[in-house]
Amino acid sequence: MIPANDGQRRQIQPHHRLGGGSAATANPPEFDWQGAVARLGGQATTYAALSRRFLDGVDASLARLYPLLCEPSAAAAEEAAQLLHSLRGSALTLGAMELAEMTHVAEAALTAPEPLERTALLARLSDAIERALTTLRKIVEQLEADANP
Repeated sequence: MIPANDGQRRQIQPHHRLGGGSAATANPPEFDWQGAVARLGGQATTYAALSRRFLDGVDASLARLYPLLCEPSAAAAEEAAQLLHSLRGSALTLGAMELAEMTHVAEAALTAPEPLERTALLARLSDAIERALTTLRKIVEQLEADANP
């Protein structure tokens, strides 16, 4: 339920469109936010709160992750894999499917027995993260705007 300005509560259905936009805007291909809201019992406010918490903390996680991906030690690879696993869990919860897939690929690459080209991995991961964060910010802003017309 989302509190309206008049004090009444209403529920945004998972098929809710962002800003009345196109189907692509409503649910970008790399992002299944509507499915995530549905898994949360249709509670868009819960989704927005979880997303805000993720957005507020992701910079600190990335600040730890990026240097670890550049360090060749096994200990750095293990810690980076743990951070990637956590990031993947958050991505899956929020419906960031492309980010979830990329973090899975990166985590698997870090734990693979053969040497890893970390520069290319870091570039692909950074791109996926940036796209996911940009999309998630837009979704949250629209959900919050719709909750407080």
